[in-house]
Amino acid sequence: MGFDLNKTWWGYGAKYGGIVLVGAETMEGFIYNANSLSWYEKFSMTSFRWGVGLGGGIGAVAVFAFNTPSLAAIDGYEVQDWGFNLSVGPNASKLFTAIAKTGLNPEALETIRNGLHYYYNALEIGAMKDAPCIMAIDLPGGWAYEVSLNFSVGTFEIDWGVAE
Repeated sequence: MGFDLNKTWWGYGAKYGGIVLVGAETMEGFIYNANSLSWYEKFSMTSFRWGVGLGGGIGAVAVFAFNTPSLAAIDGYEVQDWGFNLSVGPNASKLFTAIAKTGLNPEALETIRNGLHYYYNALEIGAMKDAPCIMAIDLPGGWAYEVSLNFSVGTFEIDWGVAE
């Protein structure tokens, strides 16, 4: 099985939501075929989350779909995942001071979290063989205050014809 640009998609959009034991998170944006930028559509996905946590936010997200011959293959695709979120806003100096006492700075904690998440996704992609795999990566910036450990279930939907 080789890498096929026709079966690879990339996109961008906005992600917003929150959690108080239960919560929801919505992503919406545009997704393009890696081999032809003229092949694209609008997408949305709302995930419901259950777990321990509190907070919410809004920010930019990059989306990738692998092993996906067409957008019809992922329209209605159910995505399930465990997640750990640690997002702090610009006025979190008390939290940063406490973290600094541990010897880790916020950037190091975020790097560790992202590294574990990317490693998990790489293992997941490798295990799926020819099945579609959708991956979202939070982009820097945005506004968020959240600490949570949760399980989420959502459905990836293509908004056919909206992008024209």
